[in-house]
Amino acid sequence: MAGSIYELSFTDDDVRANRDGSVTDAQREKLLNFARQQRQNIGWGVIVFALLIAVGIGYEFVRTGGTMELFARRQTPFVLILVGVFLLILIALTITTQINTRPLKNGTITRVEGKAKVDDIVIANRSHKYTVYQVMVNRTVFRFYQQASRQHFENGRMYRVYVVKMPLYPTPIPLSSERIR
Repeated sequence: MAGSIYELSFTDDDVRANRDGSVTDAQREKLLNFARQQRQNIGWGVIVFALLIAVGIGYEFVRTGGTMELFARRQTPFVLILVGVFLLILIALTITTQINTRPLKNGTITRVEGKAKVDDIVIANRSHKYTVYQVMVNRTVFRFYQQASRQHFENGRMYRVYVVKMPLYPTPIPLSSERIR
């Protein structure tokens, strides 16, 4: 995904805290919920992958006649490769998640400054039509589902957006914004 879907809602207290390089308790809770959701998504992915491996092993077991002797002799390399791939993916996802969620837990804030380019992108598929509100500030793209998030920006105006950057995530998570100049 080229931009984050993280709705932008903040108060004047949030902006003051962000300007000072800290997050408010409400923002910290929101970031922790986002981190929790990221970990849950990874967890579900791991569960689905494990189930696919179990189905593959079960299929091979049934295909070879369902005897343990045949399974042990012929399919051991297959099973070991699948389990090894599963463990490597599990380790890689765990490390990636830990690296990515650390800034969310710490509330490490950086700034993105520049002119805002605001676009409303209408997406239509067979079942429904919806709008994604895209804001680009200094080549950083933020995408929102709710128009209330987009309303913090006017096209062509200068903004400072306070964000939390996750090292392995495509775009920073916006916390608050303020118009400058």
